[in-house]
Amino acid sequence: MLVWLTAAAVLSASTPALHVEKSGDARLPCAANAALEQAVKVRLPRVRLAKGRAVGGDLVAQISSSGGGFRFEVRKADGSVAMSRDLFSGCAQLGDTSALILERYLAQIAWSGREAGLVAPSPPMPKPQPETRPESLPPPPVVEVEPLDAGATDDLLSRIGVTPEPTGAEPISAPSPVASPPPDAGSPQPAAPVIRLPPEPPRGSIVTAVEVSAAGGLWYLDRPVGGLSLDLGVTLRERVRLGLFALTGTPVKRGDPEGRGTLESLDFGAFVSLGVCTKTVLQLCGSAFGGARFTWAQATTTEPPDLTRLFQVGSGVITVPELGASGRLSYAIASRFLIALQLLFGVPLIRGALVVKGFDPFLNPLVDAAALLHVGVRL
Repeated sequence: MLVWLTAAAVLSASTPALHVEKSGDARLPCAANAALEQAVKVRLPRVRLAKGRAVGGDLVAQISSSGGGFRFEVRKADGSVAMSRDLFSGCAQLGDTSALILERYLAQIAWSGREAGLVAPSPPMPKPQPETRPESLPPPPVVEVEPLDAGATDDLLSRIGVTPEPTGAEPISAPSPVASPPPDAGSPQPAAPVIRLPPEPPRGSIVTAVEVSAAGGLWYLDRPVGGLSLDLGVTLRERVRLGLFALTGTPVKRGDPEGRGTLESLDFGAFVSLGVCTKTVLQLCGSAFGGARFTWAQATTTEPPDLTRLFQVGSGVITVPELGASGRLSYAIASRFLIALQLLFGVPLIRGALVVKGFDPFLNPLVDAAALLHVGVRL
């Protein structure tokens, strides 16, 4: 018994299988490929359905949309098209119609799975029976007709007005149609197979994903400094990404050449981004962002106390508006955890200066650039 089960398992694994690509239903108005799989189970019960990558003599069936209708294709394991048909029926009938086409196609091609019993062979045509004729036919019955009276014949012709001439083509007799016997009401009639289509998928919501992540990396101002970031992103319709993120750098100290003290500054910013993303596993988003960067500074000195005031500013701008572009490459692990690499490039709209007595003026940089590595979750 064990040997028989092992042999059956090996034979089943080596038998060519049929793959139905149900992932394409996301781009169709109905789950046509899922209906095709159900119809194959009903109409072709001996065909082995498989999932995963097609190999060897496997076939792959898929229903996709085309200009003005739909297309049903059967492909080989190497990706070449073995058969394709354009369908213009309603979406609810696509699965059953494609299963009928697939059934006729498999019965006609020389598929290696046919010898393995995947497709039921067509029943043999019945042999014609020799026609039997009786050796002799009985003579036709003789019907005697009484002749009409001459007066009655003349009276009939006068009322008709025309004497018909015989043409020789008049039918002698016409066989009565033989009515087929009505079906027996008591005998059970074979029921047509019922294909139950899966329910229509609910329409997706506008918000398809919410991402929260923290990042660390480098932020280049007038010199490279460490950068930390918090990011909140909302994906709309799986394509549009709306983001809100904050970025801060590590403190920067600048010393007075004469050794009279130091100037410590800290930059941070808040930005809003809007962009478009791809619908692939490794998601790539390109966004434009805008916001403001803020600079805070504190001066310390060894001079008398009257020189230790924080901002003895002659001219400058603390808040600087900024616009820029961002690229983000992300990958979701188990559809929940994500890791992303983000590159930022911004341009301040104005040039600001921070002037402290006893120090050289500090000008904000002409451009901003940052590289951040994000780790977070997708809700």
